[in-house]
Amino acid sequence: MPVLEAPPNVRARQARLLGQLILIALAASAALYSRTALSPLQETVRNALALNDNQIALLQGPALALPMVLTAAPIGYLIDHQSRARLMFTFAVLIVVGSALTALAPDFAILFTARCIIGVSAPAIATAAASMVADAVSADHRGRANMFLSMGQVAGMSAAFAFGGATLSRFGARPQDWHSAMAILTLPLVPVAALLLALREPLRTEVESARRGVWTYLGGLWAYRRPIVPLFVGFIMVSIADGASMIWVAPVLARRFALEPARIGGVLALVLMISGLLGPLVGGVVADYSQRTGGPRRAAMSLGGLILIGAPVGLFALAQTAPVMIGLLTVFLLLGAACNVAVTTLLTVVIPNELRGLCMSIVWTTGALFGLGIAPLSISLLSGQLGGASHIGVSLAVVCACSSVVGGIAVALSGRSFPARGGASDRIFIEQQVGRLG
Repeated sequence: MPVLEAPPNVRARQARLLGQLILIALAASAALYSRTALSPLQETVRNALALNDNQIALLQGPALALPMVLTAAPIGYLIDHQSRARLMFTFAVLIVVGSALTALAPDFAILFTARCIIGVSAPAIATAAASMVADAVSADHRGRANMFLSMGQVAGMSAAFAFGGATLSRFGARPQDWHSAMAILTLPLVPVAALLLALREPLRTEVESARRGVWTYLGGLWAYRRPIVPLFVGFIMVSIADGASMIWVAPVLARRFALEPARIGGVLALVLMISGLLGPLVGGVVADYSQRTGGPRRAAMSLGGLILIGAPVGLFALAQTAPVMIGLLTVFLLLGAACNVAVTTLLTVVIPNELRGLCMSIVWTTGALFGLGIAPLSISLLSGQLGGASHIGVSLAVVCACSSVVGGIAVALSGRSFPARGGASDRIFIEQQVGRLG
């Protein structure tokens, strides 16, 4: 008998899908690039505009986090009900506007406004990207697809640091040179926005029901509180641990081991690159394997185990030598990146299509709020209670370890909300728990 060949258009469809995934990953990378671009320039910005450390902290924290908090629900609603491809293009244009306004900013007020524009647009792109990927690939492959997105975001962050430092050095050390450097950093965002005109809206799949109104839509997510609240808790705990680590690890290295700032910066850049690339790979593989072999229940148990592993590793700040501390920090951040991918994947499996945008907006907004706003303050307050600045390492270790324990237990317990196997039975099970919403 003749061998049956696949239809000639199959490879073409696969090529189009790959092209669309690359565009989505490129948009997600540009979003994090725009949010990070000010970081390598911030000392020059501080000197040029005569800003204090508190003002710099406002630009790097609340200016990004507060707009996310205020716009999470409406943007999530738009992502769930409007063309995500058009929304991604619109927000990509806005990050170009925000970055250009940053380059032109003559004072703190304008600079703060520019950062708020990026604070709204960058997470909106990330949310739309996760929603589109969930429709483009099957549940058993979403872990690796989200891994691809996460690695693109890490690449965007690393590019911002490398390109920003090199560009500023090229222009010179004068305070006003940051304007030119930031303008150059904005240029790569323009072709990315133009390329998104080629992005096509994927067919929405796994739609549970048609929502009749905004209040029914908002109430729909509450109906899924049993399976997703523990996942929210786990994600928040990971965000607290990661945020505390990134803010306070440099002072710990300087105070305990007397490392120079230049060496600390180089070491942390390498740590971020390693953990940011390997972590999503681990998280994606674990999520896909768990979903394929045991469904959401096994995925939740595996995710809880990853977070719990971070508890002993989270004591890295108590290490007696700098190399050991840096090695443990790398593993800790790797586990955090893996957990972020796994949480995103599990939520896209559990939550129906028409609620994913809202769900992911709230998850990432809450994570940013706790990671940027609460985590750093929790370390300094606890250190003060323990005896002062010399106890910052102990405080960091306590917060990281305790957050990992709480988050791991919460996520592992969420597995009880799911059946043992994946597939259609998962949706039926959840419908039995929450009831169909008209």
